[in-house]
Amino acid sequence: MQILRGRVISRYGLATPNLKTVESLILERTGLPSMAPGTLNVQLSHRYIVSADAAIGPTEYFTRELQRCRVRGHRMWIMRPDSHERSPLGPQDPARVLELISPIRLRNAWCLKDHSVLEIEVEGDADWWSKVESL
Repeated sequence: MQILRGRVISRYGLATPNLKTVESLILERTGLPSMAPGTLNVQLSHRYIVSADAAIGPTEYFTRELQRCRVRGHRMWIMRPDSHERSPLGPQDPARVLELISPIRLRNAWCLKDHSVLEIEVEGDADWWSKVESL
């Protein structure tokens, strides 16, 4: 398992309408029980290339790679268009931004604001993923 550390940021605000059309596919592929509107964006200090545990293909929607993660003991998914990882753009490099999909509205539930620091666990094994979620 690896732990990534980053800061919550605001971006374009387009995830809610964009993901609405593929919400059922995301739920089917990830096994999430539901999906809160939008994503929570977390900017890392370094690039991170998503190791896809699931994907949505270009014939279904723009190619989106999905990777399992845990934040504060909760299962959620990193969602990133594959094109983002091929585009180094300096400080706004999309490969440094994780978009988290979760059943809960993370900003509201955890009182997060821009610049709040989060640790994201990635690349864990089956036991790590199947652990009971913390409250």
